[in-house]
Amino acid sequence: MRFLLTNPKRLKRYGSWAMVTGATDGIERAFAHELAKHDLNLILVSINPSKLASVSDDFRQEFP
Repeated sequence: MRFLLTNPKRLKRYGSWAMVTGATDGIERAFAHELAKHDLNLILVSINPSKLASVSDDFRQEFP
């Protein structure tokens, strides 16, 4: 992850969107958070709809 985040140009090389699977827990949630901090739009994917809604709400509040 550090390799990607050390150079912001790399993050947006393919556009301003990123898809993160398993985004409701652990490393994947932390990775999604870092991407959001670098102004990427996120598509979050999870098999647990209630956790996904919670994480989505948290991110929307922190990154309006």
